[in-house]
Amino acid sequence: LRSMIGLCAIAVMLSGTLQAQTPSFSVAPAGTSTNIYPFGSTNGVELHYLSNEFTGAYSGFISTIYLKRGSTTYSQASYTSFNVQLTQVASNSFPYTTTYTTPMTTCYTGNLTIPSGASDTWFAIPLQTPFFYNPNQALVVRLCHNGYSSGFGIRFAYSNTPPYRRIYGSNCAATAGFGSDGSIYHFGFDLSSPFLDDAGIDKLLSPVNFCGGSQDIIVNLRNFGTNTLNSVTINW
Repeated sequence: LRSMIGLCAIAVMLSGTLQAQTPSFSVAPAGTSTNIYPFGSTNGVELHYLSNEFTGAYSGFISTIYLKRGSTTYSQASYTSFNVQLTQVASNSFPYTTTYTTPMTTCYTGNLTIPSGASDTWFAIPLQTPFFYNPNQALVVRLCHNGYSSGFGIRFAYSNTPPYRRIYGSNCAATAGFGSDGSIYHFGFDLSSPFLDDAGIDKLLSPVNFCGGSQDIIVNLRNFGTNTLNSVTINW
C-alpha cells in the first residue's frame, strides 16, 4: 500500500508539470493551415466551439486558455489592450453572421506579452477573471486588441461550411466583423473545480488489463478543488 501511494504521488507531480505546458482540455482538428487573426493583425476573431466538444471537460471555472502557434518558430510578441471575452449559448447551429455575440464576460483585459516559441506549440493566457464553463453548452470566445509588435500566426483548420465557427475582422470596439467561415482554431483551457475541497481519481495507470483474482492498482490522484490538500482518503 505504501509503495502504491508513493507511485500515486509521483504521478500527481508529473501531471502538474505537463499541465503547465499543454491545456487540460483542447480541440485540435486535423489541418496544417496558419492564420494571422488576431495575433499577427489588428483584426479580431470570435471563435465557436460546440457543446461537449472538449473531451473530458466538466463543469468548472476556465482559469487559463491556450492557443497553438502556427508553422513557424516565432519571436516574442506584445499586444496593447488585449481582450479575452467568453460566453456560452445553448445552440450549436451557428448560422452565418458577421455580428459579434453579446453580452460577453471580459476575462482578460490589458497589455499582453507572449513569449517566443517553436511551431505547433501551445501558449497560455491566464485569465484575470475565471469563467464558469458548462460542457453541455457551446462556448464562444472573442479575442481582440488595439495594437501589436512582432505578431505571429495561429494553427487552424480552414473550412467554409456550416456551422460557422469563426467571425473575423475589426478591433475590440467593433460590433461586427467583415466575414465568417467554418474554420476551427486549435484551442484549449484548464479548469478548476467550483468546490473548495474536491479530490479524486483522475486516471487508472495500472493494470491496463484486468485478470482474475486480487490485484494492486496504481492510480493518478488529482486535486480538483481550489484549496491546497495535505492528505486524501480514498474510499473503494
